[in-house]
Amino acid sequence: MEDDPENEIKKTIITHLSGEISSLTAMRASWRIRIVSLIYVGPFIVLGSIFFGKQPLDDLKITCPEVILFSILMLLWIAMGFLAGLNEDAINKKCNEWRDVIFKIATNKIQITELEQRSFMHHHITSIKIQYLGVYALQAVILTLSIWLINLVFF
Repeated sequence: MEDDPENEIKKTIITHLSGEISSLTAMRASWRIRIVSLIYVGPFIVLGSIFFGKQPLDDLKITCPEVILFSILMLLWIAMGFLAGLNEDAINKKCNEWRDVIFKIATNKIQITELEQRSFMHHHITSIKIQYLGVYALQAVILTLSIWLINLVFF
């Protein structure tokens, strides 16, 4: 019974999906660290460079366009956090889907023919990639607008 090709296929699928879950979990942990530092530290760096970079503060003149630009930056930071949260949710859904398949394989509640018809990678992985792209694009826009805001205030 151990040499049964179907059991070998099941073991291979379980090993592969376990590896995918492990790599996505590790990726999610590093993603959290990067995003949290950007979202929680970024606005304070911009504010600190504006308020403490210009001495004395009496020379600091903040006009309406600068307030609007800073407000847009704040909204972009919130949007980046929201998009990162969607990404985290998509990773959780994909890992849970794979865990469910592993459970069904281990308890013989799914047949190999059903496994062949499933798409293990496409839908959520594509959405995860798009969300990564969106977060990185927002980071680039935020960096550009932050530099522009600092230049507006100082020069």
